[in-house]
Amino acid sequence: MTRSALLHLMVEAKITAVVRTKTAAEAVHTARALYAAGVRLVEITFTVPDAASVIAAVAAEKPAECLVGAGTVTTGVQAGAALASGAQFIVGPVNRPALVALAHGAEVPCIMAGLTPTEILDVHESGSDMVKVFPIDSVGGPGYIKSVLGPLPGIPIVASGGIGFDNFRAHLEAGAAGVALGSGLMPPSLIAAGDYAGLTEFAGRFVAELASA
Repeated sequence: MTRSALLHLMVEAKITAVVRTKTAAEAVHTARALYAAGVRLVEITFTVPDAASVIAAVAAEKPAECLVGAGTVTTGVQAGAALASGAQFIVGPVNRPALVALAHGAEVPCIMAGLTPTEILDVHESGSDMVKVFPIDSVGGPGYIKSVLGPLPGIPIVASGGIGFDNFRAHLEAGAAGVALGSGLMPPSLIAAGDYAGLTEFAGRFVAELASA
């Protein structure tokens, strides 16, 4: 699949689940539960132990219409390992233009992060397919997105940080191209208890709410 096709699926899906678990096994089980709920984008962060192996395991069994990507990527070594393991998108918490070039060379979308208007424009101009704005909850949430997109229209923003069921649609309505959710979508208590059926039910509420919009 081309980078353009992958990016189209990401924009269409809107919700990215950012998986940041204590063990590799928890990450694999969490990804399965999320896909079962109808979440189409799962991001395995490089804070997960043996993240590259987790990505490979998830890539081998995920539904065909869903994507698995790598998050918290800050080095070329991490990006290379993620791509070799089957990652279909790369996400970083900061701006690293070299990672954009690496991902694009593999025909994979890359999303780097910025916070201030200057950083957001710099990330966009570096070639990043979308701009992750993190931590959005610390700077005003949906209102910040709307304010930034006033003078910088057309930049595809992925809002991340402190987003949950009560406010994820507000970020999209403010102009975000997508939202990235962690514990707001995946309660740590459910993962710790091994209640993956409960996690599927919990995450399914987000998918249903998005579909009803």
